[in-house]
Amino acid sequence: MVGVQTLGVSDATREQLNATLRRDGYGLHGISGSYQFVDRPSWFAPTSTVVYYAKQALPAAEKLADEMKKLTGAEFAVQQGAGRGAGVDPSDRDVVLFVHYLKK
Repeated sequence: MVGVQTLGVSDATREQLNATLRRDGYGLHGISGSYQFVDRPSWFAPTSTVVYYAKQALPAAEKLADEMKKLTGAEFAVQQGAGRGAGVDPSDRDVVLFVHYLKK
């Protein structure tokens, strides 16, 4: 399950990314949003990043980072999320990934 968060990207672009990921077999998390730089949330990664929460989700996060690079042309870091992750149920930590995509 993937939640796409964007910064400096139009909502339409985020929705297009969601549609492409769904078409490619990913489930979509209910938390997905577009933000502008003036409204940057404090939790947003400093660079484009795929965040995972359980060690066993690392291979899926790396695969998603490659997919996001193909879709956007941007490099994506892969990072384990700190703490429990906002909106991530403990029983879902092994299947939930969040994408933080920053347009430069």
